[in-house]
Amino acid sequence: MAAPLWDTHTHLQDESFAGDLAEVAARARDRGVERMVLVGVDERDFARIPATAERVPGSIAALGIHPLRLRGDDARADPAAAAARLGEAIGEVARRMRPAAIGEIGLDAEAGPDDAQVRLFRLQLALARELDVPALFHCRRRFGELAAIVRRDGLPRRGAIYHAFSGSREMAAELIALGVRLGLGGALTYGNAVRLRDLVAELPLAALVIETDCPDLAPEPHRGERNEPAYLVEVFAALCRVRAEDEDAVAAALARTCEAMFEAAHE
Repeated sequence: MAAPLWDTHTHLQDESFAGDLAEVAARARDRGVERMVLVGVDERDFARIPATAERVPGSIAALGIHPLRLRGDDARADPAAAAARLGEAIGEVARRMRPAAIGEIGLDAEAGPDDAQVRLFRLQLALARELDVPALFHCRRRFGELAAIVRRDGLPRRGAIYHAFSGSREMAAELIALGVRLGLGGALTYGNAVRLRDLVAELPLAALVIETDCPDLAPEPHRGERNEPAYLVEVFAALCRVRAEDEDAVAAALARTCEAMFEAAHE
């Protein structure tokens, strides 16, 4: 390939990689996956992600509080205080180590109190704007609310990625109009994902990025296994097939998008 592949959403700090992280990173590089975004979900990741980044060449750090982390007793007892505390914590760490992105942030129908979720999301989105880094969105069954907040509050100058996109044509159009790129992962390779593949074939390539979400959501033919960045090549191959485009051209376009979003964040 003419350009290295970027895995825009990994959780290599996960304990499932503790025993073979060096081998996982080497397999990724051997298959052309040279850049990996290590994405945080909670306060434990504030230390684990920088330590993991030191062991994984080509990796960069994203820090965020996932909405599902608001399901604890603190959030139920005082949602506003819980959201404020987490927002302050991520802000303090992010200013100290200046991540390449803020994420994984968003809204989830199965998470904690609605007001706390919205407050935490808006606090972290504001931090991404302040730091001039992209945001990485998680959203499950609350798309309308998330889109409304983005329209009202605004994106960081470097935009955002809607992680694990598998939505409708209307959702894709709205996200792209807002300046949000769509993160495509293992679902693109699944046999029942015909509608998603048909949609991806028609979307602007500049609006797309690829990801693994490892250790979860492994693509075919690795479905059911622990996912890892080396398997990104299956997602990449599926993207090239559905678009009937040259692999070198697709790789170069994806790399340009990621470099504009992440690399320039440290200028």
